Amino acid sequence: MYVLESYDWFGPIEELNELDKKLKKHFDGKHGVEYLGRFAPQQTKFHWTHFYKVKDWKAWVNHPEMEYKRDYKVHTHGIVEYYV
Repeated sequence: MYVLESYDWFGPIEELNELDKKLKKHFDGKHGVEYLGRFAPQQTKFHWTHFYKVKDWKAWVNHPEMEYKRDYKVHTHGIVEYYV
């Protein structure tokens, strides 16, 4: 199963790069969720999409929470898509 998180980002690229590092470290596959990277979608209105490979629905829903304080002025909105 794959999970795609598409979102808009209005902050510094350095902060986004730091978020990528945190995601890579947190979702390292040991809980059934692996972070595959950040990509720029060409077919949607969003700035970025994070891709995850997920063992199953239960692994995605029950993964340990990552410490992330969202700044709503920077990380304004997004969507999550599931492909099984």
